[in-house]
Order: sequence, then structure tokens, then C-alpha cells
Amino acid sequence: MVADVKAGEPVTADNVRSIRPANGLAPDTFGIVEGRTFTQDVPKGTALSWDLV
Repeated sequence: MVADVKAGEPVTADNVRSIRPANGLAPDTFGIVEGRTFTQDVPKGTALSWDLV
């Protein structure tokens, strides 16, 4: 995450970016998760994972 997000907020290009190296989802999955909502509060700097969306 490049910004703190709250549960219920949508995944957008403004709050998620590809940063390497990382242990998060592959960059090509962004189109799949974009628009989904976060299931929990997530602090800035956390790698995106399936359990967060």
C-alpha cells in the first residue's frame, strides 16, 4: 500500500502500486483486484495479498 486504507475502501491505483522486490501479489493481478474492497484496515507499506481484498 502506498497509503493507509480502511476496511470497505476500494482498491485503486491511488492506494496500491507495484514495488519491487516485494512478497505481494504479482503486478498483473491488479486488473483483477482493482475495484474490490479491502476486508480490513491496512497500513501503508503492507504488501497486497488475497486475504486483504
